[in-house]
Amino acid sequence: MSYTDRIKETKLCWLGLAEDAAFSGRFPYVNWLGLNEEYSISVPLVLGFIITVLFLQRAASLLPWSDKTHESSAQRAQHTKVLRKQMTPIGKFALASQTERNQSIITFFIALSNKLGNQPMGLSDFEKLWKSRIKSEKRHERFGFCVSKTGGYFEKLDKSFHDYASDPPHPDSVEETKDRIVDFLTSPIDVHDKLWQVELSRGNLGASGTILHSDELKDKGHNSETLALFRNHHCLCDGVSLSAAV
Repeated sequence: MSYTDRIKETKLCWLGLAEDAAFSGRFPYVNWLGLNEEYSISVPLVLGFIITVLFLQRAASLLPWSDKTHESSAQRAQHTKVLRKQMTPIGKFALASQTERNQSIITFFIALSNKLGNQPMGLSDFEKLWKSRIKSEKRHERFGFCVSKTGGYFEKLDKSFHDYASDPPHPDSVEETKDRIVDFLTSPIDVHDKLWQVELSRGNLGASGTILHSDELKDKGHNSETLALFRNHHCLCDGVSLSAAV
């Protein structure tokens, strides 16, 4: 029995075109490998189906929400997963209870005297101390968070130490020091950007009025001072917790 006869007997078609009169009445029918003739599909129908699928894929790619290749970095950031932590009830209350004239902000300062010949602490020295004291301990990791815009959560930030710290000129009087403290207490903090801030300055011992008995220290060889002025939003932590951490 020839190969064609076996095909006709078993009613199968090899990739489907008829080879003799037995199949010519159904030309141009095609069949997938191994399927019975009665399931054969016409060539125009298959081609029409393929063209339709390609047309729909092209049309879908032109829709604005399906274009993934031209997203800006800001748009891609919207699809990026963000590490979030639940805020405490006290933190939520601190955000809800503050007003424009009564900000929920904590401010304090640390003043250090320096002996003659010793280099006063600079911003880079303070950064090393901060990272070893704060950033190395997971219990203080909220210093790297901000408040989510949806509220109720802390979100992880990608900021460096210098986004929080600055080194302005050292205050020349007690009055200037008080003015800076008042400004720290009353100026709003954008909690969606950062939750704390520090200013580090250096000057002559006694200039800021923050170190008591500066004259006695001068007699002992101290000649300069370093002033670190801190502030943070109360939703981050309270003053006791912050001073203990620092």
